[in-house]
Amino acid sequence: MLIQKENHSSTVSIKAYQPATEEIPASILVSGKTFHQTLLLTPSSIDTYQQVKNFSELDIQDFISKTDKQTEVVIIGTGAKHLFLPAQLSEAFHKQNIAVESMATREACHTFQVLAHEYRKVTALLFL
Repeated sequence: MLIQKENHSSTVSIKAYQPATEEIPASILVSGKTFHQTLLLTPSSIDTYQQVKNFSELDIQDFISKTDKQTEVVIIGTGAKHLFLPAQLSEAFHKQNIAVESMATREACHTFQVLAHEYRKVTALLFL
């Protein structure tokens, strides 16, 4: 049996998510840098997503246009609480053969990390 360290090519690593409190704003620690705004992540890139500030304002066509064409799975972190995807958003992604799921941002961070570690072609949109 060969046991060796697995080398992972992902450059993006989510280390922490902190929901907002009365004293501090929400934040995500990604690859050593703290962000206080919505993020668009792939296993190899970190971008801020400044088009909208919360999930309810998401422009479907704008988001789809910013999604990497190689993406197989889209994870949307909806903030501190889970919110359901509008049917039109799900349909738009399914027409492009992309699986899409929404969940609270804490769970979305974890799911993104697992999928990226499995070398899946995943994109995460994480609202704080």
